[in-house]
Formats: sequence, C-alpha cells, structure tokens
Amino acid sequence: MNNSKINNFLASNAKNFRQEDLVFIQEKLKEADETIWFKLQYANFKNPTTIWLMSFVGFDRFYLNDMILGILKLITLQGYLIWGIVDTSTAKSRAKKFNFNEFLRIYSQSRTVTTYSSEEVSKVVQVISSSQNLDDFEGIRLLLTEKTENEKREILTKAFEQFIKPLFDNGIISLENEEKIKAFIDFFLLSPETLNKRGYYNKLVKSSILRDIANGELPKSEIAIGGSNSFVLSKGEKLIWVFSGVMCYEDVSKRVYQGGGGGMSFNMGKGVRVRASSGRGQSVTKTELKMIGNGSGNLGLTNQALYYQTNEKSMKIPYSKLNSVVNVSSI
Repeated sequence: MNNSKINNFLASNAKNFRQEDLVFIQEKLKEADETIWFKLQYANFKNPTTIWLMSFVGFDRFYLNDMILGILKLITLQGYLIWGIVDTSTAKSRAKKFNFNEFLRIYSQSRTVTTYSSEEVSKVVQVISSSQNLDDFEGIRLLLTEKTENEKREILTKAFEQFIKPLFDNGIISLENEEKIKAFIDFFLLSPETLNKRGYYNKLVKSSILRDIANGELPKSEIAIGGSNSFVLSKGEKLIWVFSGVMCYEDVSKRVYQGGGGGMSFNMGKGVRVRASSGRGQSVTKTELKMIGNGSGNLGLTNQALYYQTNEKSMKIPYSKLNSVVNVSSI
C-alpha cells in the first residue's frame, strides 16, 4: 500500500488503537498490497468513547460482540454494579483491543501468500547488475514463467530493492546504474506505487535530482512531488520535488577577543574593590553554524532554483549561486 493511504488510515483511526499497535499496523500496511485498503474502508472498528458511554447502561459487551457475557451482565444487574464499574474503567482499552484484533483478521485474509526463494531474487539482481540491453531481461522472464502474477511482482520488487539499497551507501547513484534500473522497470512495466512500498523508488528519483544539481544541470521530474508547501514560483518555473523535515544551517561570523588579561583587583575594604584596567586581547573573527528558524522546514527544488521555507523564514537560491553539493552524514 502506498504511503499516502497508510498515513490517511493512521490519521483517521489514531483514536481507535493503542499507540504501540499503530506502529505495528504501519509496518504491516507497508508490506500489504492494495486489496486490503478496500476492506479497511468497511472494517467494523469501534469508537472507544462510544463503548465507554454504552458501559454505563450495560450494553458495551454487545457492541464488542461479547453476547454471552453481555446477557449475564444484564441479568445480574451489572454484577450488582461491581461488574459495571470494572467494565466502565476498562471500556476504552477493550474497544482498542477489539479493533486491533479486527485489523489482524482483515490483514490475515488479505495477505498474499507467495512462494519463491531468495536465490531467485538474487539471480534477478545479478541480471540487472550485468545488463547491457533489454535482451538481457528475457532471461528473467523465462526464470519466472511458472510463477503467478503476484509472485512475479513480489520477486521483481524485492530484486529492485536489493539492487539499489547498497548503492545509497556510496551516496548518489551513478548514471550507469540508474539507467540499468530504469530499463528494468520499463521492461517489466513496474509501477512507482508497487516499487515504493518501502520508499526505495522515491529515493531513486531524489538521487537522480541531486546528481543533476551536483553536475550543474537542471533537474528533471519523473514522479509526483511530495510534501506540502507555499513557495512563490516565477513564471515558467516548475516545482520538481519537496523534501520535508529538512534542517538548514548558515555560517555566522562573530568577533571575539583572544589573549586578553583580566587586570589586577584590590580589596580596599568591606564592599569596596578596585580593579586595574585590563586588555581585551587580539580581535579574531570566528565562524560557526547556526540553525535557520526554530526547527525543520521544507526544501523545494524547481527547474530554476532551490527554496527553503520555515514558519519564521524563507529563501530562494538560484542554481547558478550554488558553490557545491557535498554528501555528509550529519552536521
């Protein structure tokens, strides 16, 4: 399932699950195919607040499909109120547990069972690495002849991820490797949504954009941009990509004095101290990195310039003004 649908589901159902369950659900949805999305739209998730209100009149058990205990609860007048008090205090947590079990049921029913070996994935990766032209991919097609469509798609996606993952360790992917992977994608008609389950397709495109900028070329867009923004673009300017959650630093120069003396101090009596003149020392200019704004912002790339925007500040830097692009692990 693509990231936008996952974020959509988590945002609209955050109140229905425990926080630790939401983390688990997010990981499972990344592995799931699109068929689970339609089932989740009609899922029987319970509103914890509604269940809590129902517990005051003893109907909470019925809403959570616990019919036998619900009948016993009513017959005994909510266990002479003691049962009712306990159920009221646990109503929301029971509702969230019910919702989590409902998600697991839907996930297990929607999960596609595939049968393939890691050796098959490795063979596909080897073909991509050594490929010279489209004819080389015919061997992959023959290798997967007896596989179902779901199995083929899963093997090709795994091979795509395994091929490009180590390339990011060396920074920006080379043009040669990028052309190989693009030829592979075009040959098997693989969609960006399929390849982007774990974000690797987005990384590939971002790498291509950054390489163009590093080489002094205008970047080219190949898939839809990500992130929200309010950049003011010039006429004919096209937004290519938005990197969200980016921290920006600038060089700030400060004048400090080094080698100065503090002078001499004489105690002349109670509450009276005389200090001789002191030297400030030599004036030195010191440069340090300072974060722009109070946190992260959006970094936008267009076909003409680089934009950076936070709540406090925004800037535009034409590509002609960039000195260099350097790969760094951290500030």
